[in-house]
Amino acid sequence: MGSSTRRAHYGAWRAVCALPTLLGSVLVLVTGFGWLGSWSGLILLGWLLIAAGLLCRPIERIGVRLAYSYRPLTSREAAWLDPLRRLALARCGLPVDAVDWYIQQRMRGVNGCAAGRRSIAVSAGLVDALARGRLSQPQAVAILTHELAHHRDRATRYGLAIAWLTAPWRLAAAIFATLLRAIVRNVPTSRAALVLVPVVGVIAAVQLAQQHAWPELTMLVGLALIVAVQPLAQAAVSRASECAADDYTAQLGSGPDLAAVLQRGHVTDRTVRWLATHPRLADRLNLLEGTAHRR
Repeated sequence: MGSSTRRAHYGAWRAVCALPTLLGSVLVLVTGFGWLGSWSGLILLGWLLIAAGLLCRPIERIGVRLAYSYRPLTSREAAWLDPLRRLALARCGLPVDAVDWYIQQRMRGVNGCAAGRRSIAVSAGLVDALARGRLSQPQAVAILTHELAHHRDRATRYGLAIAWLTAPWRLAAAIFATLLRAIVRNVPTSRAALVLVPVVGVIAAVQLAQQHAWPELTMLVGLALIVAVQPLAQAAVSRASECAADDYTAQLGSGPDLAAVLQRGHVTDRTVRWLATHPRLADRLNLLEGTAHRR
């Protein structure tokens, strides 16, 4: 690619972070389809084969449309974006057909999103802002460069496959959470019971230690750590990926343009800092503008 900046492998780290959820999905499928006997193995095999297929371009094209509601560009949208995406690809040292481009209708404001191995979507608002003159062409190129940087760092390479592989666990967790909320709303004593859950966990750990049941204790503590640490690890990898994409964009000279877009479209993020998927705006601006000054 066009910069000498070292490539990272954020997609691999995201896959590592997703391993506990993936194992949970295996447990859900085995539990849900175990009554089928030997046929349950075929279901697991098919589930894995679909994940592998999502790494191929034709299946990825279907996957991003179904999973993320991407749609192809209209002729009008392509006319606005074509020269800009060609410029961004050339600056990154990529061939014209390296990426499939889409519109994400639900994406708000002026924004872009990378997915899979070779998919990038921009918001309808980005094209509209270009057409109305509220977004300059250099600023649009900066956004596209940032998304191309995610592919450069393999940040989204396994995203579709991970989403598919973890879907059974996430669905089961959503159903459980819905049932739990219904119980909390309708059973007067349920909230007190929830407060006792950590206490019961500590008592169980102490008893296991007293009985020298080290394998069981290790499993209990490990499960608690996974539940607590996994979201933090996933958020940290996401923030590191965003920083790397910002840095690469700035190295190619588009830092000030991307900074201008971020400042204009900034919405206050009330997510707990450790769980935020993006760095603080001030940190991103310092990186984009500071790197530009050092060039």
